[in-house]
Amino acid sequence: MTVTAYDNRNQSRHEYWAKYDPDTGQMHRLEHHLADVSAVMESLLGIPSIKRATAIAGHIDELDPTTAARLAVFAALHDIGKTNLSFQAKWNRRRGASHTKDMMQLLNGRDVENQERLMDAIHWLNDAMTQWDQNDGQTVCAFLIAMLSHHGRPENLLNDHEAHPEHWTRAGDTEIQQPFDKIREIATQAKKWFPKAFEPSAPRLPDNPEFQHHFLGLLMLADWIGSSTTWFPFQAEPNPQYIHIARRKAAKALLDIGLDTRDQPLPNRPATLSEIAGRPDAQPNAMQTAILKVDPTSPVVILESETGSGKTEAALLHYQRLKRQGLVDGMYFALPTRAAATQIHGRVVKAIAAIMPEAHIEPVLAIPGYIRAGHHDGTALGQYRVHWEDHPDEGSRWAAESSKRYLAAQVAVGTIDQAMLSVMQTKHAHLRAACLSRNLLIIDEVHASDTYMSGIIHALVRNHALKGGHTLMMSATLGSSARATYLEQQPPNLPEAKATHYPCISTREGITATGNNERQKEVHIKTLPAGRSSAAVAQEALKAQREGAKTLVIRNTVRTAIETAQALEAMVDDATEVMLTLNGKPTLHHSRFAAEDRKMLDAEVEEALGAGTHGRGIIIVGTQTLEQSLDIDADYLITDLCPTDVLLQRIGRLHRRPGTTRPDGYRVAQCMVLMPNEEIVTLTSKQVNNGLGPNGHVYQDLRVIEATKRQIESNNLWRIPDMNRALVEESTHAERLNEITDADAGAWHDHKIRMEGSANADRMQAENILARWDEPFYDGEAENNDAVLFKHNRAMTRLADPSIDVDFAPGTTGPFVSEITKISVPYWMIGAETADLKDVMATVIQNRNDIITFKVGDSRTLEYSRHGLMAHHS
Repeated sequence: MTVTAYDNRNQSRHEYWAKYDPDTGQMHRLEHHLADVSAVMESLLGIPSIKRATAIAGHIDELDPTTAARLAVFAALHDIGKTNLSFQAKWNRRRGASHTKDMMQLLNGRDVENQERLMDAIHWLNDAMTQWDQNDGQTVCAFLIAMLSHHGRPENLLNDHEAHPEHWTRAGDTEIQQPFDKIREIATQAKKWFPKAFEPSAPRLPDNPEFQHHFLGLLMLADWIGSSTTWFPFQAEPNPQYIHIARRKAAKALLDIGLDTRDQPLPNRPATLSEIAGRPDAQPNAMQTAILKVDPTSPVVILESETGSGKTEAALLHYQRLKRQGLVDGMYFALPTRAAATQIHGRVVKAIAAIMPEAHIEPVLAIPGYIRAGHHDGTALGQYRVHWEDHPDEGSRWAAESSKRYLAAQVAVGTIDQAMLSVMQTKHAHLRAACLSRNLLIIDEVHASDTYMSGIIHALVRNHALKGGHTLMMSATLGSSARATYLEQQPPNLPEAKATHYPCISTREGITATGNNERQKEVHIKTLPAGRSSAAVAQEALKAQREGAKTLVIRNTVRTAIETAQALEAMVDDATEVMLTLNGKPTLHHSRFAAEDRKMLDAEVEEALGAGTHGRGIIIVGTQTLEQSLDIDADYLITDLCPTDVLLQRIGRLHRRPGTTRPDGYRVAQCMVLMPNEEIVTLTSKQVNNGLGPNGHVYQDLRVIEATKRQIESNNLWRIPDMNRALVEESTHAERLNEITDADAGAWHDHKIRMEGSANADRMQAENILARWDEPFYDGEAENNDAVLFKHNRAMTRLADPSIDVDFAPGTTGPFVSEITKISVPYWMIGAETADLKDVMATVIQNRNDIITFKVGDSRTLEYSRHGLMAHHS
């Protein structure tokens, strides 16, 4: 096969192209691209896991060859709109017709004459409407619309584009092929490529909407793969036998990417826990043993166990079991934060090498801003090209090179956001959902503090199960109501909830006690009425540091974290001697750092508080970015008051490793909780900066905060994990919260009404942002497809602090003397008038003394320093 230069002056008038490179003058013929994509679709549907998921989505026992062939035929037609003459003229001008939106005018009947020509060109379509369809042609119509929606979101059948009949006829020109003649040629070829699709006595297409949406996800995947010149280089010369070339290349592409895992070698025996954990002396505890006894066919498994008990290794054991039984191809390990995902990724890389040593799988780090597969990093070059540090791109790391492809990886580790995007009204949601369906979804650190996120995650777990997917959810602090929601059950009353086993494993069939993990930790809870005094907090931390303690200070807001760090610096001559440092500069850890600096900060925290590390006392100041999933071990914890389930997460970073040598005075685990200086109920109407209450913006439900405070005051010795269940239920269960509000008809009652209204609003907002997989792509009665259209331009995975990425000019040096390229800026910091901007560039006003002063559009002046992003104070 050869790549031929495309002669713009002559060939462009005679040949229909699908792909064109203006820099090289090369083109790829339209029929060749359609063969590429349909061959990839055919190959995808031959993979057992995808075949199984497709059958389940179609509510059928097995995907038969005819149905698979018909889906490949639709894939072979997905770009027939490119025969549009205005689109074909794009090679010599910047703009032209949309090959999908213009095609809709032929389907919706606005261009009646050309609609008839289209039906005549796809000469077998009328027969398909009766032979393939059990719904009077509506199902085939739905697939045609779905087929044209392959650019990332459902296309509107009744869009506001005008019909342009002139785009479909070459008036007065008889020497060259007419568009509908080309469509007829393509339709004839598609029938030859996939003859099984046209067997008249075969089963008819499933007519349920979920099948249509799953098809669209697979089509998006097939189109992305079939458009890659790595496997499908441009070919301008006609080749009647090209479909055979496309099929060979499609099979190779799916093997290279890791989508087709049938030939991957599995060891004769499963890896042991010690091999997975990388610790020769590691032996399975009760919880890790129990996970291997769970029914492997259970679609949703919830594992509850104390922090530090080895849930990550239990998840890997569960994955290995499902993989060896052929129930999944791979896994997506979803973490709550970027820092946690980065750390767990390294552990998963080593574990996968132990589980499948000869498969050479390189787990992808699924965090935007990173391009990492296994131990190797890539650099984006533009135009979807990536330079890998160890060798040229050969396609095996394709999934790592774009955030839209992350879930196509056989094994990936990232934030929960990437999985959530698969069920939201976001571009390429269908692609993500189809890719995820073949893998085990592991969700770490599940909790119920965020109604909006919980609603989306519930939809994610439900949708994944409806495609035959498997989900493992893990938590140290999950409340009974949340557990019941994920398992589609009724929540228990408070006494029943408190009596539930802990640790335990839950499925839809029931709850099983795992047994004691032989890990007990007694934590002495102290309080300091200094919720607003950063100086008092800094003084307490400094005292512990001087006594040799590795001290973790977690504040509820970025503002108070920065104030605490600044107070510390004011108390010492050399802050680098006592604080976290990066490139010799004292700093802290929170979310508002540039992407490059955040990577380095994550590594510094792991180095300073890594499990089993020794050395001088040190103070790490940060926010919620430190509380979840990180395998860090502090001698002493100072934390703002927060909900009990969150507090237990933070305590999980304290004395994480039994047997570790601690300094005198800190050999017993101690947690200092910073209490507000006023009664909790007064925070319902106050403007505070401790993150508590409706005006604190972080933990708004003060009923939970009051319940947590009461537990701290009633018992200053927490035995973990024995008390975990009771602690969580006593501060989150609806019955206990109602007791707090029912005793006061005033402020507490008003707060209850406000919180319930807010939760309902968040719940409705989550529901409204979900993609409607239960709606068909064509409604025959309404003659539209309005129900599936995405109605939101910005679907957020998290409501707190929505932000926009702001770019810095190349060569911009950050406060830690390294180059920075972008930073995420909350909308509230730049103003509503600039919140809708895209591709935003920072205008740097000044960059000196390790402080970058800049603006975004007409926003207020901002500054970025070793303390992170802040509003500028002149």
